[in-house]
Amino acid sequence: MGCQFVKPSGEQCKAKALDNDEFCFFHSKNEEVVQSRKQAASKGGRSNKKVEYMQGPIKINSTSEIIDLYEKTVNDLRTGKIDIRRANSIAYICNSMLKAFEQRDILAKLQTLETVLNVRGG
Repeated sequence: MGCQFVKPSGEQCKAKALDNDEFCFFHSKNEEVVQSRKQAASKGGRSNKKVEYMQGPIKINSTSEIIDLYEKTVNDLRTGKIDIRRANSIAYICNSMLKAFEQRDILAKLQTLETVLNVRGG
């Protein structure tokens, strides 16, 4: 059965009614449901608060600095200083940087080989 709440526009709520209630979770007048709704709203507000994490720009020039950032991120995640979404974003960026460093190193080795071959051949 659907929720019996009628919106100010005259449209009926389309959510499913709770068991043993004519209204959905958001429109129920049952005191237990009202308290649950208040607790859910309170928890939602707390979990969405932003934690100040960014401490200004950082310079990353090597894979060891990326490893240090990974370590800091893991520790900050485990202690609740940052949320999982921010940790995932940092990990994704670090992974991209590792690939870029790897390509840079391969290119440097290739250029060295080309130089050696040109000296020997020319």
